Amino acid sequence: MAWFEKYKNEELKDLMLISSGKVMEMDHLIRQLKEMIKYKLKRKNY
Repeated sequence: MAWFEKYKNEELKDLMLISSGKVMEMDHLIRQLKEMIKYKLKRKNY
């Protein structure tokens, strides 16, 4: 959040958008990994 405040203060909206996109992509990847782990655990139980 400190980085976003820095970008906001310096009015570097492009950098803020790039950074927020990276955060969203990381969040998406984490969710996908969790789903893969759940699937693998379910498969193991059968």
